[in-house]
Amino acid sequence: MIAATAFGIFFTPVFYIAAKKWLAREHDHEAADAEEEAREPRWQGCNLAPQYRQPIAPVSATYPEAASGTRTAAEIGWREFFADEQLKAYIAAALANNRDLAQAVARVAQARAQYRIQDAQRLPALDATAGASRTRVPLNSLGFGNAIPGAGNADNPTSITYNQFSLGARVSSFELDFWGRVRNLAEAQRRQYLATVEAERAFRLSLVGQVAATYLQIRAAEEQIALAEQTVTSRRDGLSIAKRRMDAGVTSSVDYDQAAALLTQAETQLAELRRTVAQSQNLLTVLVGGPIATPLPAGRRLGDQNQFAAIEPGLPSALLVNRPDVLQAEQQLRAANANIGAARAAFLPSISLTGLAGFVSPALSSLIDGNSRQYQVQGAALLPSSTGGVVTRS
Repeated sequence: MIAATAFGIFFTPVFYIAAKKWLAREHDHEAADAEEEAREPRWQGCNLAPQYRQPIAPVSATYPEAASGTRTAAEIGWREFFADEQLKAYIAAALANNRDLAQAVARVAQARAQYRIQDAQRLPALDATAGASRTRVPLNSLGFGNAIPGAGNADNPTSITYNQFSLGARVSSFELDFWGRVRNLAEAQRRQYLATVEAERAFRLSLVGQVAATYLQIRAAEEQIALAEQTVTSRRDGLSIAKRRMDAGVTSSVDYDQAAALLTQAETQLAELRRTVAQSQNLLTVLVGGPIATPLPAGRRLGDQNQFAAIEPGLPSALLVNRPDVLQAEQQLRAANANIGAARAAFLPSISLTGLAGFVSPALSSLIDGNSRQYQVQGAALLPSSTGGVVTRS
C-alpha cells in the first residue's frame, strides 16, 4: 500500500504535465469558452473535456418580409399576447392544474437534486463517529491459558477484560481531482439539469399553444354550428315548400327528393360539427386539469379586431437561441462534452485520501484528554491497467 501510494504521488505530476500538453495540442483549433473560463477557478487543475463551441446556425440573416410589431415573441408573455379573457382563464387553469406539466416540474426538481448529489462529491465527506465497547479475551486464545500456574484466581485471571471509548471525525476516500473527473461528472449532471429546465419550458409553451388552439377551434366550430343551424332551418323550409308544390302538382317528386337530400346533408354536417365541439371540449377539460368551477368571463368573437398582439419576428438566429428545444439540445451537448472529459480522466491515476482524528480512551472520564488524542492519514493511488476494454469503450 505504501509503495503504491508513493508511486502514485510521485508520478501524478508527470501524468499531469503530459495531459496538459496533450490537451493543449488537441484544443489549439478550438475557441475558448469565455463563460466556462470565468466560472471555473484556476486552481482546479486539468480539464480533459473538449471545449464547447456553439455552432453557427444555418439560417438567413433576416426574414424576407418585415412585420408590423415592435417587440419579439420572446419579450411578450401569453397574457399580453392573447386578448380573449376567457382564453386567458383557460390557459391559467392549465398552467396551474395540468398533470403532465406537474410531472415536468417534478422532473426538474429531480434533476436538480441529482446534480446537487453529484456536485457534493467534489467536497470531502466528513462523518462524526462515537463508539463504546467492552471486550473479554481468553488468555488461552493468546497461548497463555496453560502456561500460567494457578490461572483462574484473582491474581492469575484466565481472561483479559477492557473497555474502549472513542469520539472523533473522519474523511473517507476523498479523491484529489487532478484530472477534473469528478468536476466533469458534476458539470454533466448540471447540464442535464439545465436541459430538463428547458424541456419544462418547451412543454409549458406547447401547453399554452395547445390550449389556445383547442379553444379557438371550439369558438370557430360554435360559429360554424350557428351557421349550420340556420342552414338546416332553411333546408327544412325548402323541404316544406317542395312538399306543398308536389302536393299541388306543380313539381314532381324529384324536386322533393332533392330538397330532402339537401336537408339530410345539412343535418349531417350539423351533427358532425357538434361532435367535433364535444371532442374539443373534452380535450380542453383534460388540458386544464378538470372542469373550472368559477364562472368564466365572456369570450371574444373570432372576427373581433386586436384578437392577438402584433409581434416582430426578429432575426432568425435570435429566434433559434430563444427556442427551449434548441437550448435543451445545446445543454445536452455540453453534458456530453463533460462526460468525455470524465471518460478521458479514467485513463489516468486517481489519488484518494482518508483521514481520522479524535480521542480514544479506556475510561469515559478521560476520553477528552490530550493523552487520548489519535489521528490517521492515509493515501491511496489507483492506476487502471486492465479493465477488459471498459475504460476504452467509455
